[in-house]
Amino acid sequence: QEVYLGFPAAECVTLSASASNGVAPYTFTWSTGAETADITVCPDQTTIFHVTVTDALGCVSVDEVVVNAVDITCGDESSGSSASSGSHSGSGSGSGSSDDSDDSNDEEKVLVCKPIHTSSSGSSDDPSFKTVCVNLKKAAKLLKKGATLGPCDGQSKWEADPEEELLITQRSATLNAYPNPFKGTTTIEMSVTKNEEVKLDVYSLMGKHLRTIYRGEAEAGQSYRFTFNAADLSAGIYTCVLTLGREQHIRKLVIMK
Repeated sequence: QEVYLGFPAAECVTLSASASNGVAPYTFTWSTGAETADITVCPDQTTIFHVTVTDALGCVSVDEVVVNAVDITCGDESSGSSASSGSHSGSGSGSGSSDDSDDSNDEEKVLVCKPIHTSSSGSSDDPSFKTVCVNLKKAAKLLKKGATLGPCDGQSKWEADPEEELLITQRSATLNAYPNPFKGTTTIEMSVTKNEEVKLDVYSLMGKHLRTIYRGEAEAGQSYRFTFNAADLSAGIYTCVLTLGREQHIRKLVIMK
């Protein structure tokens, strides 16, 4: 489950609990104190919500759900700066430049992953995507045309200029993290398909560089594993970026406390 900070319609999410294989009636108790099967939560940081279900015989079952809080706010003053990518993609026909243009510098703005097309005919069954920073009204319009909230998967920069398209590059490496979400430490694993210089970094969701995990030569077909200690970082969503020349691979990291 995810909520998107900065876009009011997506800042809350409803969590639902159900029960079976017990004796009705059931009672539900959430970590928030709520005692209903369904609750609506609006966390401002990544949070684990617990629910305890008790049946008529006193049998108890406990479950949990992680709600990731994704800050997608942006602004013209940061245009072109690094930003992270989440696991977002869209589908549908690309929108015209009039939907991306944003003349107001005072309105609240958010990052949106917009589908675009690379063929000369303007249509494709497999569109690419670009990340744009737009005001809330235009973000809502783009969502109706197949866009999704947050930066696009595989992109580390966003642009305020609607005419400059950022395309997802071809993949020539793998990047994973496990466990993920995690508390304390996780293992980051990478591999490449050809020998080359690489760099592995961790960024905040809005693109602030936090740590360089590795910089150096990587051999084709070799699996590299690194232990990432996040004890000094707050709970939330971060990104691990593997850079190979002009290509980047991005893995979302979810830190829990």
